[in-house]
Amino acid sequence: MNRKGWLLAVVLGALLVRPVVAGPACPHGEGAETLDWYLVEGRSCSIGDFTVKGFTYSNTGVTMPESAITVYPSAGPQGPSLRFSSATDFYVGPGDRAVLELVYNIDPPPIIIRGFEEDLEAYTPNFPGFVTIDTWLCVGGAFPGRCGAQEVVDPVLLPLHLAHYGADNPDNILTDSIMFEPTSILGVWHTITLDSGGTGDASFTSLGNQAYTVPEPGTWLLLGCGLLSLAVLRRRRAG
Repeated sequence: MNRKGWLLAVVLGALLVRPVVAGPACPHGEGAETLDWYLVEGRSCSIGDFTVKGFTYSNTGVTMPESAITVYPSAGPQGPSLRFSSATDFYVGPGDRAVLELVYNIDPPPIIIRGFEEDLEAYTPNFPGFVTIDTWLCVGGAFPGRCGAQEVVDPVLLPLHLAHYGADNPDNILTDSIMFEPTSILGVWHTITLDSGGTGDASFTSLGNQAYTVPEPGTWLLLGCGLLSLAVLRRRRAG
């Protein structure tokens, strides 16, 4: 095979192993949608080669409707991210409390996820008010599937925790992250608590989620094809 033939083979290989995007692109930028759009049964959307689906939401205490929560997806060099925010903020006043359960799944084959980070942008709660976000990651599974069962052996459940208890509190944790064995599916379950503590108040503006990815198998295959082609060309020239 001549040089042009090998180059053509590499291009065809790229087309064959190129990731297939599942579903329409998630609304982004000025066209970003509120959480109720994502809650439509069976809906999924993609951020590049990254797919999110299976959104569920519940709210007890002070009402924070899904139509007031905007979801901002974005794709960066480290991987895709989602940010949940509200123009009216997440807020409870004296004597009030709210608990939000926000669940979704990342099902992005052939993208491989190797880590997850979340961050909290919050106003300073007024003592004794506080904000906490407890997150369970289902590594290798989805909610409410196998990770929704009582007995979970494989996949693995991993915890993350964010907290804001007020200015200069040593227990404040506004960013948390974790690395894990590479997986092609990840479930995310947030339990968000805003509590006034009776006489204070609590609020936050947004919760950010960042998934860290490694190159998909197709990328490595393409790289391997390119290296093999170079090796064959060099050998032919040497011969």
